[in-house]
Amino acid sequence: MKNYKCQKCDASFNEQTAEHQEAGKHIKIVCPVCGFYIGFAQTADELGKNYVIEFGKHSGKTLGEIEASEPGYIAFLARGRGKVARYCQKRLESKNTNRNRQLAGKNQK
Repeated sequence: MKNYKCQKCDASFNEQTAEHQEAGKHIKIVCPVCGFYIGFAQTADELGKNYVIEFGKHSGKTLGEIEASEPGYIAFLARGRGKVARYCQKRLESKNTNRNRQLAGKNQK
């Protein structure tokens, strides 16, 4: 997990504790203390895979680990609110887009 230090207020934080703002396909990292723009993170889909859940039966696991072991739980989390739900929604959208591309490719053959 990447660590950051704000140039404006000198606060230290990591990707998970940073404030995230959606900026198209990418995620903008903003200081959680003063709101200063830090930079862009990975895509929402990539960042979501590495996001560690801090609640429930999968506490301490990343969304990527949960998806590999219990994919239905990702759909369950996507119905919620907040950062985790948004990451899960993006992941499901990405999987659906990839599946549709594969189906379109098969139909063209």
